[in-house]
Amino acid sequence: MLTYRAKALYDQAATLILLTEEQVKGKNYPLKSDIAPIVDNKQFSGEAGQIFPTVVKKKLVVLVGAGKKGTSLTKLRSSVRSALLSSYVKKLSSVELIPHEDKEE
Repeated sequence: MLTYRAKALYDQAATLILLTEEQVKGKNYPLKSDIAPIVDNKQFSGEAGQIFPTVVKKKLVVLVGAGKKGTSLTKLRSSVRSALLSSYVKKLSSVELIPHEDKEE
């Protein structure tokens, strides 16, 4: 079951967090203390299609790159599909999907 939420509850078997390159560079993401070392070591940059699994508080969290701000919906959909079909998430019964923040300026 896929649960789409604006704010993470981390109550499912896995959580997919979509992050843009700008969010990663600006360090504007949830779970900063857990994700910051991954970003600082340049293991995740937010590029479109990039997938990085990690465990946070005994829960699987998969960082999914959404590309640059304004990326096409097709590319974003493709990134989410790749993450859902990845070996990390494929066999799990419940997944929480957290979109990247995209506020009008």
